[in-house]
Order: sequence, then C-alpha cells, then structure tokens
Amino acid sequence: MEKRRRWSTLDEPQPAGRRIRVATPIGIYSAAIADFAEAIRLNPDYAEAYRARAIAYEQENRLADAVADYSAMLLVQPDNPTAYYSRGNCYFSLGRYDAAIADHTVAIEFDPSDSLAHVHRGNAYRAKGDRHRALADYNQAILLDQNDALAYRQRATLYQEIGEVEKASVDFRVAERVAQRAFPTEG
Repeated sequence: MEKRRRWSTLDEPQPAGRRIRVATPIGIYSAAIADFAEAIRLNPDYAEAYRARAIAYEQENRLADAVADYSAMLLVQPDNPTAYYSRGNCYFSLGRYDAAIADHTVAIEFDPSDSLAHVHRGNAYRAKGDRHRALADYNQAILLDQNDALAYRQRATLYQEIGEVEKASVDFRVAERVAQRAFPTEG
C-alpha cells in the first residue's frame, strides 16, 4: 500500500493535461516532456508538472534532468516527501550516494513509517560500503512493513555479502513467500 502523500493531479486545467495523461503511459515520453514544459511555461508554480516531467525523464534515463525537475518541484512544494524520495532514487542511480542518503533521510523525517525510503536509503549506505547502517535501514523497513519483499531481498543480499549464509537463506525464503502472497499465481 502506497503510504506517501499524493499531491495535485494532472487533472488541473492545463492546456496539455489530457494529452499528458494519454502520452505518458504508452511510452511517448518526448511528447509528454514537451507538454509538461509547456504547462510549466504557462504556470511555473505547477509542481505536479515538474514531477510528471521528471518521471518522463527517468523513463528516458535522463536522470540529471529528472533531478533538476524534482529540485524545481521542491522550490514550489518544499514539504513534499515524494519529491525528496524520488530525487534520492535518481541520485542513487547517478552514483551520488551521499545525496541519495540526504534526500531519503528528509523523506523519512517527513514520514518515518515509509518502509521504501528506508530500503532505498539502506541501498545507498550499502553502495558506500556502510553495511551497518544499511542493515539498520533494512531492519527498520521490515519492522514497519513485514510484507515488504524488497526489504527482505535487500537484507538477504547484504547478509550474503557479509557471509551470513543462513540468515540470507531465511530472508530469501521469506521474500519469496511474501511476494507469492502479494502476487498469487493461478494454477
């Protein structure tokens, strides 16, 4: 269940609004990006357009542009934890682990119950070699949401890296069971 607060939607009366909603899901990101740019030109305080364009940039692997749009969004909505979380994910993908940690930390400060922010901050700590803090974040994510298969998988991978084979095996099995409950197959 998505716990992050939802902000405005693309239903706001912007000239490109309808085409944006249609273009983005079917993968026509360059058209959507152009429409978002026009929406932002018409209303520079339209935070949702920055967010939506950042997502389109992410789909095109234009992560620096996505970071710029999440940053612009935060100028309009500085208390938006989703923008910090999403920008943190981009920073992680760019190898900017300290920036990722900082943004995920802010997202966690806004919503300490956000298990995904803990998992992603843990990933950044692990990428930096700080396994102790990574483990603490994975443990916290699991404490917050025992049905978070990703948290179990990430912790299992960390256990595997440090030679805790039995703990890794247990977590991989739990992750599999949790994922099967969440996405049952017919048969």
